Amino acid sequence: MNPPEFIFEHPNKSDGYAIYELAARSKPLDLNSGYHYVLFAHHFAKTCLIAKSGDTLAAFVTGYAPPDAPETLFVWQVAVDERFRGHGLAKKLLLELIARQSPKKIEATITPDNEASQGLFRSLTKTLNARWRFEEDLFSSADLGGGHAAERLFEIMR
Repeated sequence: MNPPEFIFEHPNKSDGYAIYELAARSKPLDLNSGYHYVLFAHHFAKTCLIAKSGDTLAAFVTGYAPPDAPETLFVWQVAVDERFRGHGLAKKLLLELIARQSPKKIEATITPDNEASQGLFRSLTKTLNARWRFEEDLFSSADLGGGHAAERLFEIMR
């Protein structure tokens, strides 16, 4: 069977709720409000990307440029619908967004036990022939209210 074909595009506000629904199905991803995803799809569309297979939302990446670091792409969340996993879609989506944005640095926060995300970003670093570092906690568990694991900063320097 041939792998599905995907179309990559920047989201718009009408994609926001579908992004929310995919996030809700993508454990252990932290789920934000539906409003959050609609807002990201509207206000930060140029730093977000979705993948569609036909009319179906297959994956998304949300990100933004921090106000004090406009040449940095901070990747907020990445999710792939389980029906479309196994095709390297998360990495393809990130590579496409990076190609469109041309950031000098890519950042993300990752919990120490999230081996899948760590592997994705290390693989991305290798493909980009870049340097990376996985720092100490950017946000401690206490910063996040105590009920959430610490978030460590993963940086890719191009």
